[in-house]
Amino acid sequence: MVRRYCAAVANPGEVPFEKFLAEADTGDVILCTGTSAVSMAVEAATFSVFSHSAIVLKDPATGVKYLFQSVIEAVAGDPLAPVSVHPGVQAGPLAEVLEWLYDGGDFPTWRRLAKWPGRDAGALWKAARAIDGNGFPVVWKSPGVMDELATLAFVMTLWYDGRYAKKRVTDPMFCSGTVAFVLQSAGILDDSYPPNAFEPKDFSSLYPGFAGWAEGVVWQDDLLIAMPSPST
Repeated sequence: MVRRYCAAVANPGEVPFEKFLAEADTGDVILCTGTSAVSMAVEAATFSVFSHSAIVLKDPATGVKYLFQSVIEAVAGDPLAPVSVHPGVQAGPLAEVLEWLYDGGDFPTWRRLAKWPGRDAGALWKAARAIDGNGFPVVWKSPGVMDELATLAFVMTLWYDGRYAKKRVTDPMFCSGTVAFVLQSAGILDDSYPPNAFEPKDFSSLYPGFAGWAEGVVWQDDLLIAMPSPST
């Protein structure tokens, strides 16, 4: 899978996991190439190698780093939520959640927010708190059993409505809508389109063009994160 990913993106640079954890900062974006049937369907539908996106947050009071994302499962303790472990839009400890994604078959890359005039972790934290707990657009066949085809259609319909009808939907929220909402709320990404108009590849250096960044915002190129071996 790593070979397929590297070939698809013309052999990107890599960063060791521990170096990433030390240097990642609030506003950085994580993009994932997945191996599940749903992930590969999203990649095919969006003509990209990415099927998931998330954003790094830093607690302005403690400096602790978290990964903020929207997923079907309840992953880890969420400092933003009254109910600390819940599905949908959620934050979780950066290392723990990234390892969870990797163990589940996702290969993460890091796009660093190199320059953001007036960088303010509090603005991102506040934006994330506003949508934390919103649901993921999932369709269930039965309790605990996802209808993969219907869920994919639901996500793509929300995205189409945002991209082409500019219809704003923030609950439920899929992964790239969650990232876009936070970036727009902090003034990093312009709001010409609603959050649900974005797809994971729009935040990558490999597919530039759709996202409109605020003046003075500079991103580094994607780096593949060299993850440790999956947990056993």
